[in-house]
Amino acid sequence: MIRFLILILFTISISVNAQTETIIAWDISLSMKERDLEKEFDFITKYFERYQDTQVTVLQFNNVNLSETEFTITDGDWSAIKTLLESSQYNGATSYHLLNNIPSTSTTLLFTDGKENIERDLPLIEGTLYVVNGNKDHDLKNLQFLALANKGRFINLISTLPTSSNYITYTGTIFSESNEASEVVISVKGTNNSVIANKDGTYSIEAQPGDILVFSSLGLPPIEKKVTEDRNLNVWVKNDGIQLDQVFIKNKKAEKESNVVVKKERDPKTIGYAVSTVEEEDLNQGVSNISDATEGKFSGVTKGVNQDVSQSLIRGLSTISGNNYPLIIIDGAPIARSYSTTNGLLQLTDFIDPKNVADVTVLKGLAATNQYGSEGSNGVILIKTKMEAAREEAEKSGRVKKPDNFYEGKPIYTLPPTETKYLNEIKNVKDSKSAYNLFLNQREQFWNEPAYIIDLYNHFTPLNLKMAQAIGYNLLEREESKLSSLKGLLYATTQNKHYEMALDVATHLLEQYPEDAQSYLDLALAQKNAGNKQIALNMLLAIDNGTINPSINFTPLLKTVNNEIRNIAATKDAHFDLSKIGVKHLTKPNLDARIVVAWNNPNAEFELFFVNPSNLFYKWEHTNNNLERLQLEQLLGINQEEFEIEGSPKGQWLITVKYIGNRIFEDIEPTFLKYTVQYDYGKPTERTEEKVLRLSEKGSEYVLFKVNIN
Repeated sequence: MIRFLILILFTISISVNAQTETIIAWDISLSMKERDLEKEFDFITKYFERYQDTQVTVLQFNNVNLSETEFTITDGDWSAIKTLLESSQYNGATSYHLLNNIPSTSTTLLFTDGKENIERDLPLIEGTLYVVNGNKDHDLKNLQFLALANKGRFINLISTLPTSSNYITYTGTIFSESNEASEVVISVKGTNNSVIANKDGTYSIEAQPGDILVFSSLGLPPIEKKVTEDRNLNVWVKNDGIQLDQVFIKNKKAEKESNVVVKKERDPKTIGYAVSTVEEEDLNQGVSNISDATEGKFSGVTKGVNQDVSQSLIRGLSTISGNNYPLIIIDGAPIARSYSTTNGLLQLTDFIDPKNVADVTVLKGLAATNQYGSEGSNGVILIKTKMEAAREEAEKSGRVKKPDNFYEGKPIYTLPPTETKYLNEIKNVKDSKSAYNLFLNQREQFWNEPAYIIDLYNHFTPLNLKMAQAIGYNLLEREESKLSSLKGLLYATTQNKHYEMALDVATHLLEQYPEDAQSYLDLALAQKNAGNKQIALNMLLAIDNGTINPSINFTPLLKTVNNEIRNIAATKDAHFDLSKIGVKHLTKPNLDARIVVAWNNPNAEFELFFVNPSNLFYKWEHTNNNLERLQLEQLLGINQEEFEIEGSPKGQWLITVKYIGNRIFEDIEPTFLKYTVQYDYGKPTERTEEKVLRLSEKGSEYVLFKVNIN
């Protein structure tokens, strides 16, 4: 090694004739905490043996902070510099954008591992540059590029690369209907490399891109999956096998739907909406089918192929590739539905005798999606026969009782502050500098606490922005950060309006999880918040038409995507290129409220309650009762739902959330719920509210927000 260093220093002595100034750029990002100081210091010692009298500037940097300290070296004594470097505090992520304006007469020794995770403009380092690596875990290609781009030289003090440099640690979670995920064996095909899933269903295995992972369990057929650069792979274990990359939606039994529907009348006071209903006496008379009987009776509803009501379009096309036709319910029982896709099946309703129909109701927005989930995303047409109406009337004649959906909850209006041991310790320190030093000292003890970094980032935000950001960026720097933690940080940075940092987090999420549909939408929204609206618009349009990644199914997100395109188009900025947007994006539907709820932890179980002015509620569940929905989330990589309130009677809506816990007992990841509300959507009085709620106490119900309908 000594001969190696002498050779390097001999090369330096040739390229530098007169040493006037030396700059030591010292990377203090979190990953550099594992640097080999002995080798780096040995290099510096040999350097100052060559240049014994010189002016030295030490730049300690990460992606947020840059500190500058001046030294005068005499007779090669650099002990003061060594003391400073030994006391370096490692925090934050890696970026080189702060290393600019270095004098052309200087020689710069840049000590870094090249693991740049916050990319900014490439630093232009004038003078002579030597990029020096002393970290076993490093990014060789980036180090070489950094030196080449600045016409410098790369010096690797680590003589051998890690033996596992070609391997990637693949992680994921196995979800099971029967809680038997821990019995699944994951192996690399053709090797002896295999692991057994943990009790909570998580697993971790070393493999190379192109390898085939085999998921097998006793009594179930094995499933093979070829791995790519994407390090995360979730699977779903069903009783009939392990399913990958496909969604299996089962039709609900008519009896189950009947129990929900027939108990709810169409009166706006009981259903909670001024829904569009046509009574028997208002139906077109003298016709032989229900389609003609309802012709022209509903605004915004047009009939499609065969002029049949089953092919109606409620508020136009909502998806290009998916089904656009509504769900038809007759007396509480769904009938086979038509499909608008090419060569799709058409189920006609000409068998329905309009003379036997009591009323027809059209549900859209929250009334449809909340009642029928994704099946009602294109609207629902409820047809009640005279027989069913007579049965309901007979039921009413009995004793009057409260409706089954009468809200009697007692939600918490003021969220209690987060209490943890590490936060209590930090809060007892008076000034931010002392609190930051305490964080550095306690970090190792609480490093594995799932919400530690996010809690500390939120705590320091009002005290010292740079300290807060340096703390938050630790999640991007460490390789073991989970998806739920990264999304929690994304929500926190967005709520704090740190939009540039949120953009960094969203970019990192897409790099880590390129197979998740949500990653693309989150990045587009982060671009919009950061002021890059044209980039955001282009991304949203590419998601809408599927060109951004043709292998991903974005259908569950298209309602949000199209509404976000409408939001950008509505700004009418002359600098925007709106030539590629469609007619459907030029106007917004008039809604009392547009609501988007997102959550960071896929294992979180919670219930949303939408309580109308009559104190009746609709419930949307993210629990095992909605198992097909959970499966859809895991396979497509989505973690949000959009709701609408439209045509409601005057008064106040109350939207609450009840936290149940995590469906996997061993999962202790915190749950953050982010909601975005656009009040009076599509109206001149439109306004937006966005907040994040941390769910912690099981069984507690919290108020998210209120909507006042005037």
